[in-house]
Order: sequence, then structure tokens, then C-alpha cells
Amino acid sequence: MRSRRRIRLQPIIATLPMIAVALSVFLVAVLFTIYWSFTSSKVFPGWHWVGFRQYGVLWSMKVWQDSIRNLAIFGPLSLILNIAVGFVLAIFMDRNIRHESLFRSIFLYPFALSLYVTGLVWQWILDPHLGLQNAVQNWGFADFHFDPLHDPQQTMVGLIIGGCWQSVGLTMAILLAGLRGIDGEIWMAARSTASRPGGPTLSSSCP
Repeated sequence: MRSRRRIRLQPIIATLPMIAVALSVFLVAVLFTIYWSFTSSKVFPGWHWVGFRQYGVLWSMKVWQDSIRNLAIFGPLSLILNIAVGFVLAIFMDRNIRHESLFRSIFLYPFALSLYVTGLVWQWILDPHLGLQNAVQNWGFADFHFDPLHDPQQTMVGLIIGGCWQSVGLTMAILLAGLRGIDGEIWMAARSTASRPGGPTLSSSCP
């Protein structure tokens, strides 16, 4: 006879307070925020319904339009660069290199830092009088100019580099786990297929 699996109520009861807090704080707060966006609320919430008038005012502001434009640039570029660099690092780590644990810790260390520390460090690095620009100019490249903190045309570059620096280690770890999870027989079948005349070429990065 098939034994019935008993449902343990203790874990469910223990998670009920967390579920209640999540529903009350996040869900209720989001719903009230959506409702207040259709009212004449300013600093404090109000209840006078005005429809889409607040959204019309918001989209007519140049600051909001610039923010949306910058997000449309920052999001795809940072995502593509993060995945590309993380994939290259994952392939590098999958070669069974020496001191792999040390390199893995180095790549993951930025992700363990707080956003405040990361912002402060990159503020020093991007400072033209203290950071990268000053160092390169001292090496003899006097015409080198990289000042994202003050040059609007380079600000997006600095943000993308700083963001990818912190998150690329996590991407590398996830992709490395995926590569390590591939069955070895699949690699052997791919090698045998690539060794046949006219077969597809196989990259040397395979383990």
C-alpha cells in the first residue's frame, strides 16, 4: 500500500507571519501607490480623484524623459556586457586552472560589497584628480580624458562599467555552475561529431 505523505503544519504555520508581512507591506503598498497616482496627492497622499492628470504632468517633465531615455540605454547595454564578460570568465574558470578558488573569490568579492562601498570606491576611481584619468596621465598619456563624473557624454560609460564590475562575478558563478552541470558524455559526443570529416568545428574551450 502506498503510504500517504503527511503534511507537516509546523513549517506552514511558521511561514504565515512572513507571508502576512509580505502581503501587507508589499502588495497593499503597491496597490495604494497605484491608486494615489490617480489622485491629486503631492507630498502627502490625498483622495481627490484626478485620473491621468498626474501622468500627463510627469511625462511632460524633461527630467523624467531623460531618466527614461537613460534607463533604456543603461539596461540593455549593462545586461549584454554583464552576460558577455561573465560568460568569458566562466569559460576561463572551466578550464580547471590552478588556484581556481582564489580567482573565484576575487571575481565574487565585488558582489559581496555593499552598494555604498561600491559607489564610494568608484567615486574615487572616476575622480579625474585621484583615479583612472590621473593615473594614465602620469604614465605619460597626457591627452587621455576620462571623466564620467563631470562629462555628460561619458557618464553612461562610467555607470555601466561600475555596475558590471559588481555583478559580473555572480553571472560568472551561475554560468560556471551551468557548464559544470553538463554531462561529460555530451562533450564526448560533440568531440566525436567535430572530428568527423565535414562536421562542425568545436571550440577548444570545452573541457
